[in-house]
Amino acid sequence: MKNNRHLLLLLVLLWLGGSRALAETTAAGRLQQADALQGGFEHPSSASRPQSLWFWLNGHISREGISADIEAMSKNHIRGALMYAVGHEKQAGPVRFMSDEWLDLFLHAVREADRCGTEIGIHNGAGWSASGGPWIDAEHGMQILTTTRTYAEGRGEKQVLVLPKPWSNLGYYRDVAVIAYPSGPTMSDVKAAVTSSSEIDGALLLDGRPDTQITLPGVKTGQRFIQLEFPEPITAEGLLLSYFGSTPGSGGEVQVSDDGKKFRTVTRFDYYFFLNFKFGQHQLSFAPTTGKIFRLKFDKADGETYRIGEVELVLTPTVKGFMAKAGYYTPVGGTGGAYAWGASRADGPNIPSVQVVDLTKLMDAEGGLKWTVPPGKWTVLRVGQTASGMEAQVPPSGISALECDKLSKQAVKIHYDSYVGRLAKLCGPLAGKSFTYATVDSFEVGPQNWTAGLTKEFRKRRGYDLTPFLPLLLTGRVEDSVEVSERFLEDYRRTLQELMLENYYGYLKELCNRDHLKFWSENYHSMFCDTLDIGGRIDVAQGEFWSNLQKDLTVWQWCAKHASSCSQVYGLPLVPAEAFTSHLDRWTESPKTLKAKGDLMYASGFNQFAFHRYAHQPWLDREPGMTMGPNGIHMDRTNTWWDESSAWITYLERCQSILQQGSVMGQIVILTPEFVPSQMSIVDALNQWTKRELPRGTSYLFCSQNGLLKNARIEKGKIRFPLGEGYRLVVLPDTKISSPELLVKIRDMLKSGITVYAPQRPDRALGLRDRAKRDREIQELVSEIWGEVDGKAVTSRKVGKGLLVQGVSLAEATRLVGIQPDFDFADADGTPVAPYNVVGNVQQLNAIHRRVGEREIYFVANHTQQNQRLVCRFGVAGMTPERWDPVTGRMEKLTAWREISGATELPLDFGPAESAFIVFQPGSGADSIVSLKHADNELFPVWPNRDVAANSTKAACDWRLAIDASGVPHLKTDAAGIFTATTASGKTWQVEAPVLPAPIAISGPWQVDFQPGRGAPATAQFPSLISWSDHDDQGIRYFSGHATYRNKFTVPTGLFGSNRRLVLSLGGVEVIAVVKVNGKDCGTLWHAPYEMDVTEALQANTNELEIRVVNLWPNRIIGDLRNPGEKPFTFCQTQLFSAKDALLPSGLLGPIEVRVRSDLPVGILSR
Repeated sequence: MKNNRHLLLLLVLLWLGGSRALAETTAAGRLQQADALQGGFEHPSSASRPQSLWFWLNGHISREGISADIEAMSKNHIRGALMYAVGHEKQAGPVRFMSDEWLDLFLHAVREADRCGTEIGIHNGAGWSASGGPWIDAEHGMQILTTTRTYAEGRGEKQVLVLPKPWSNLGYYRDVAVIAYPSGPTMSDVKAAVTSSSEIDGALLLDGRPDTQITLPGVKTGQRFIQLEFPEPITAEGLLLSYFGSTPGSGGEVQVSDDGKKFRTVTRFDYYFFLNFKFGQHQLSFAPTTGKIFRLKFDKADGETYRIGEVELVLTPTVKGFMAKAGYYTPVGGTGGAYAWGASRADGPNIPSVQVVDLTKLMDAEGGLKWTVPPGKWTVLRVGQTASGMEAQVPPSGISALECDKLSKQAVKIHYDSYVGRLAKLCGPLAGKSFTYATVDSFEVGPQNWTAGLTKEFRKRRGYDLTPFLPLLLTGRVEDSVEVSERFLEDYRRTLQELMLENYYGYLKELCNRDHLKFWSENYHSMFCDTLDIGGRIDVAQGEFWSNLQKDLTVWQWCAKHASSCSQVYGLPLVPAEAFTSHLDRWTESPKTLKAKGDLMYASGFNQFAFHRYAHQPWLDREPGMTMGPNGIHMDRTNTWWDESSAWITYLERCQSILQQGSVMGQIVILTPEFVPSQMSIVDALNQWTKRELPRGTSYLFCSQNGLLKNARIEKGKIRFPLGEGYRLVVLPDTKISSPELLVKIRDMLKSGITVYAPQRPDRALGLRDRAKRDREIQELVSEIWGEVDGKAVTSRKVGKGLLVQGVSLAEATRLVGIQPDFDFADADGTPVAPYNVVGNVQQLNAIHRRVGEREIYFVANHTQQNQRLVCRFGVAGMTPERWDPVTGRMEKLTAWREISGATELPLDFGPAESAFIVFQPGSGADSIVSLKHADNELFPVWPNRDVAANSTKAACDWRLAIDASGVPHLKTDAAGIFTATTASGKTWQVEAPVLPAPIAISGPWQVDFQPGRGAPATAQFPSLISWSDHDDQGIRYFSGHATYRNKFTVPTGLFGSNRRLVLSLGGVEVIAVVKVNGKDCGTLWHAPYEMDVTEALQANTNELEIRVVNLWPNRIIGDLRNPGEKPFTFCQTQLFSAKDALLPSGLLGPIEVRVRSDLPVGILSR
């Protein structure tokens, strides 16, 4: 017993010592993390730098140009270049793609990146989107099913049938199977007379061969149409249409008539945006419709000629939308409705799958089939595979760039080894050092629905043979029943997705990692795959946003949400964006126009920008040089403001330093349905729905069911993912389909305290195999979880600690469980914020919340070009706020805030397109100011309620409270009068702000010195400030580049004071200004309001002012075009302007003045 007591005492002492050591280690870790956060903000590491897409344009490449490009990027703190080898220039350059010279130049680029401390990434194939090159032949290209039909009548004897070879592409065809099934009624049973709006050979449309085509030209008057007329009325319930080349207009209508005079519309047909085969197929399923004449009326009567291969009316039940369901194309938009079960009718002559006969072994090499046809009419399908013919977009000249088979490991390996793998071997030890990653661009090559060995893979994965269902895959005919047909198609989609995840994305990651490279992907667009699941098969999930394609940038928020969701669910820290992609930018963008757009995307989830784009400049003496046609912002060393952009890039580095740390904090998980691929991603449509449903400022992510099952865990009653935490509510997909595995997870989450919002009550599982058993398991789990909840009479139920909700709005569900917006704001005068006047629903302020150690951090960005004085509410409490300015690097402790209902309210002001990090430090020891008045007007707190007038003072003024380095609160304001404050403990202080002197105007004349070699005089006198484009001197009017303004002005001694700050305002600047006062470099002003504090630089009496301004390229380019007989100052590989284009405002526009601002220390007056 004594020994036991000694042992127990020893164990206690060891435990106490260990606990103390653990506590000290944990505290040290938190301190280190905090120091890293602040240190990274003050001095961002290279990991925080942006990257750039770097386009090698059609062989226009040079050794010296590569060195100059990489040196310029390195100097400007661009971390790396993502190289694309593309065409995009009509005239090919001297360096042939993948020649010895090309390979030597690539190796030179990697070595130069190593020398300069940058890195090279590469798109994984020629051109872009997605994985193609000249090393891919038709056999290893993307594959599709193709077929011909032969009809046979059973006569009780062996017959010899000749089965035509199906349509094939690029000379490649392989037989898959020969099958036969009872025909039912078909169009071959009735004779149709074909007419059209133009003279055609109608028999070609009915011969069962899509490669025999008619051409249907446009008409100047009347309608463009194809018409089928029958001797007697027929009943049709579907349409099959094949076409070649471009899609026939936007679509059209199927019409029916009994007399050829009066037509009524049966249904519309619209063409699929990404049906990317060399010949298109279109299928419609509609309610049985009887008539004598059926017409296809095309929307567009005039214009290009259409090439039509086949037109067939289907006289038996067909599955609605079977082409999407069978992987021929990816439907546009929606949240899965294209995959809803349905057919032209539920009854009728369906194909019994047990009567589908496999005749594959009976066909000889020439297509001859000897078969004893059973009684009745039979349809024989000769089924094969051929290349879809999809190619990578814009590859270098002189090569084909077939896309590799995405479902075949063999094809993917051929592709990888021929390009990325070859380059990795070429680089030797630099692979993984300065050659660091490969990427797949947004997937714009459409789906494929076959690959060699798919029959075997399907049986292995699904447990049954797909051969009996080939009639459904090739014709859309219902087999057995609508349910059986739809369940088979679910299994088929699942198999296609699994193969793409494993053999394309997963295998490319494996191959890249083998060569010490990371694998990045823009995992969305027209792929036939659930895009979020790809996040688990890659190293980095990318996204993109465009700067000028749409006025409303919220159309790209989904893409940031998508990439951020992949990051959180699968633990991928980097969330890069192909940033500021544009069309016809024409050198009109600059950091000041890009800032608000970029900030919105930061607030939506991206944490690194890869500029679209930097065009490789092969010359050292031509400007602006290469342009990549009309695409992308011109983030090149030849841009006029390239050097000055370093100030903007420093801003981006500070933002990215913070946004790449810690975890995203969220509230709601939106689950996506399984195996319902959608253009661009189902996240796009779901994001639109979510924004409509949830209150502003509620944070959410999107998660696949696979991601939830694998990576979600419960901590303290909340869901945590590897890089996302705080989630309290799960939204189930709006479908009756579920899985036992998911429902078990949902049940356990409910018991742990999670709220579950269910749009529907599930009742079945996916697929055919074991469907009765799995359906029964689902129904039992649903009964346990849902109980009496029906979404009507009963809308909620406690399950363990959680709540199940159905039948109310999502916003109401959040209210029921007390989920408040994580970030919200109101005008500082107490009135609700007026709607932002732009297309869509962009908010004035946008925010994202991250947790880094014990700090809660919000990035908040003003998306408008107006000043915003607001009261913001943050979903944290018990902490002390600071404001970190990523433009200046200044960090200040805030002193005015209050806590209310578990949130913190802060008065915040934002200039045009201004942003800030609001950093909440652990602990709330500071005695915060909870009330501030100016005279009798309450400035803080205010928050809108139903009685807005009672809250409103309409007297908000310019003010800011912060604590200086010595811990003294300061009031900064332009207003005069008495300010009175009350702290949380009841203390008060009062300070009187004096009336301030009027601003000092700095007027002309100005000496302006112009950059040489651009057509302007070396120096000029400006009596007053005007735009260069309005100057009488042609050289100045058309000038593009740098010019330095010089002037002297007087500051009276009385203007200085210990409680004053002096601010230099430049007024209007086009586009960037670098300011020196009395020889002191005061910094770069690159966005409105073009103001800076110059107190320390100014002196009493005479001061010297020097302002170096840079404008944009268009004026000089237009000037050259207006003077065609003179030697041009510019060279544009692609000319994007004309002499008629208007000149842009340029230079220093003013008015320029020095303003005075009070900076008043305040102290406690009473308790």
